[in-house]
Amino acid sequence: MPNIELIVLARVVHVMAGVIWAGATIVLAAVIVPIAARHGTEGAGRWTAMVAGRVGPLSGISALLTVLSGSYLFATLHSNDSSAAGFVLKVGALAALLSLAVGFLIGRPTGQKLARLSEQQSRSGYILNRKGHQVRSA
Repeated sequence: MPNIELIVLARVVHVMAGVIWAGATIVLAAVIVPIAARHGTEGAGRWTAMVAGRVGPLSGISALLTVLSGSYLFATLHSNDSSAAGFVLKVGALAALLSLAVGFLIGRPTGQKLARLSEQQSRSGYILNRKGHQVRSA
């Protein structure tokens, strides 16, 4: 019989990290990226890069915690479950693993490139105006 305290701890970590992972992803996709895309040429890229620089690692850590605690819970409580509920859990686990892979293999390198570009832009002291011409930042 598994240790009940460890199962409760894994469930707490799984739920809390899952909420943080989803929330960080929604903030990035619904707020930060659209603002950076719309106002980045006016200098908004600097602060959106700072916010994304904090949200990105938070999302990655919470994603890992969610998948690890979920894997433990699945192996402990549902390893031989062949019911419809077990199938739903397996589909959810597969979706989480795919999302984690996309985040680390595509999202993370892209975020790092954007951070480097933002850093270069802030060091140069120039931003692009709406027509794509370089102008001195304030």
